[in-house]
Amino acid sequence: MSRFPTSPADVIVADASVLINLNATGYFEAILKASVCTVHVTQNAFDELKRGSRNGHRDSSDVEALAERGLIKIVDLAQNAEPVYRALIEGPASETLDDGEAATIAYAHAIGAVALIDEKKASRICSGRFPDLCVASTAELLLDTRISRALGSSHADAVLLALTGARMNVPPEHLDAIRRLIGEESASRCRSLPQRRVRSS
Repeated sequence: MSRFPTSPADVIVADASVLINLNATGYFEAILKASVCTVHVTQNAFDELKRGSRNGHRDSSDVEALAERGLIKIVDLAQNAEPVYRALIEGPASETLDDGEAATIAYAHAIGAVALIDEKKASRICSGRFPDLCVASTAELLLDTRISRALGSSHADAVLLALTGARMNVPPEHLDAIRRLIGEESASRCRSLPQRRVRSS
């Protein structure tokens, strides 16, 4: 059963790495429309994308274009999210996150939304500090039945592009489903996926 909201009134808060992965699929708009709910991006995460434009990346301009069409909403960090945000950026390196991830988690926590993040460290910190916060990944979103139906025969190709073009991180619990979707031959060429070890007899 999908953990993603089913109503346009519900919110997913996407981190910068998630937006990069979704943009790499080539079906960013179709995925947003199929996800049904509203996608928010904090200004902090969007600023990270804008910094990438200095290196020739188009993600920020593509996100901005989708925002202008109402498919993404770029939001400021709410005041009631500040304590969590500060707790996530201040302290020892092992227990703090970058600005965009911290803002994504803090905003989602403040409004009761799904935090869409891909970094292992961020997921670990969330599970330890905010056990009631729903955290999901790009891979989980792309495996959702609404997305697979919307993309149809292009579904596997879109996921493969996220893996090869953006080096999408896949949590261990979704590795087998991703491998089945794209096929073992394609999976063996994805440097972002852990490769299976072949045992000698």
